[in-house]
Amino acid sequence: MFKTLTIPANTIPGSYRIIAKADNANTIAETNENNNVASFGITVLATADLVPTTVSAPTSISAGNPMSLICQIKNQGLTTANATQVHYFLYDQSLLNFIELGYTAINPLAVNTSNVKYPTFTVPVNTPPGTYQLYFVADGGGAIQELNEQNNASTRSITITAPRPDLTVFSASVPSTTTAGSTLTGSTCQVKNIGSATANSSLLRIYLSNNNTYSSNDILLSSSTIGTTTPNGSYYRYPTLNIPNAISGSYYLLFQADANNQVTESNENNNITVRPITINPSSSRFANTGSITLTAYPNPTTDVLNLTWKATQNQKSLLTIYNANGQTVMQKDINTLQGSNTYTINMLNLPAGVYVVIVDDMVVRVVKN
Repeated sequence: MFKTLTIPANTIPGSYRIIAKADNANTIAETNENNNVASFGITVLATADLVPTTVSAPTSISAGNPMSLICQIKNQGLTTANATQVHYFLYDQSLLNFIELGYTAINPLAVNTSNVKYPTFTVPVNTPPGTYQLYFVADGGGAIQELNEQNNASTRSITITAPRPDLTVFSASVPSTTTAGSTLTGSTCQVKNIGSATANSSLLRIYLSNNNTYSSNDILLSSSTIGTTTPNGSYYRYPTLNIPNAISGSYYLLFQADANNQVTESNENNNITVRPITINPSSSRFANTGSITLTAYPNPTTDVLNLTWKATQNQKSLLTIYNANGQTVMQKDINTLQGSNTYTINMLNLPAGVYVVIVDDMVVRVVKN
């Protein structure tokens, strides 16, 4: 007769004897009641126990795209765990099929210590769309004898979608400084499809912004078509940008791929790349303005807009109004007088929206209802 025995997981390491006893309940009257017991010695060794304590993964991703994971492995055993590996699998329950993504190495772990890994694996592009279980398996190769071999895995549910493109401004360079009213040259821009499917035609737009986040108030400087782009394919653009007159200070150029959302992408949050630029005042226009803040009222307005400001001398000033798309809707020279100035603009024929009004180096944003 053969019997498989399990040593309790909480057994203290040391020397023991395993005892086997026949007729343990003494239910049989035997000719010799003194030969029912046999024993043999055994040494219980201290063993490690690796378990995933924290795991993280996206809830969905497109096939062919990289996937960033987090996995923390802890040794909750009785002795140091030797070096091993964590393996990562996708499991398709409908097909009973495991897809191995890869593994990460774990250095020896002392008792009650942990190691955190941040691997990135690419989901195979031919992975059928569907819902999978993502397995994080400590000691996935079975290199370590553990107290408990049943607690090595942790899972997360993940949805794999069909391959999608992913357009991003992969690189952009601009001169660090320019002058108001100038034509900026020397800029370069690379739009790249880092996704796993071909992207249809889209638009690249470049905006001038006073912060590093896009808003409808930003001034559109350039718009160009980006053609059909295969995975890992790129288009380069060398835009010529007309910097608005009568502005100065620290600004940002925002390069936006797929600016009108024509392409359904695997990641819709990586379309914009930002570059800082310093705009120096135009010496011919307002070097001697010495102006205080430009104000506008009523704001919002429905018909008439009044502008007020102060100046230190009499001079010609440039009034420019841009709409939310960066198009110039009004530009004219006006007379600035030393001291307080008021200028009235008829906004009645302009469509409702947000406008940027600039007088020399002063800027105010206005809403037309």
